[in-house]
Amino acid sequence: MALVTLQSGRPFTVNRSIDQSKTGVTLGTFDRPNLIADPMKAGPVLSNPNPACHTTRSQGGLAADITGDPSSWFNPCAFAAPATPSFGTAGRNILIGPGLSAIDFGLHKDVRTSEQQRLQLRFEFFNLLNHPNFDLPNRIFDSASFGTVLSANLYGNKPPRQIQLGVRYVF
Repeated sequence: MALVTLQSGRPFTVNRSIDQSKTGVTLGTFDRPNLIADPMKAGPVLSNPNPACHTTRSQGGLAADITGDPSSWFNPCAFAAPATPSFGTAGRNILIGPGLSAIDFGLHKDVRTSEQQRLQLRFEFFNLLNHPNFDLPNRIFDSASFGTVLSANLYGNKPPRQIQLGVRYVF
């Protein structure tokens, strides 16, 4: 038996690590930057007030050369800090993280030991092709690694290939 798992990515929200709205929320998770361009479009964002966003990373700037890659999942220059204290214009769950792709495969063989007893040999493979499944990218606007995928399987729910062998005695 084989089970193919293809799951689209999870939505996530870009947040600030500071209290930019001056509401007294110390974690700053409710405050968001302003959305000024399409975050899934690579290239310089000339409307960004940060001059480093006027050139791409390969040219020494901050704008993404490509998007959808673990090194730059989205273009961080599509976001900017508000000039005045506010919550920011970036919406909730406007970005989609990496998806999940895995093929699970299992085999079992029943061996009769007597008329009413049998041994069952089981071989199970999880993520058979060992496809990397990445975690969400760094979503904190004020972080130096904003927009990059920093890990795979951080929370243990998308493991690399695993092989499981089992024997079951049925009577």
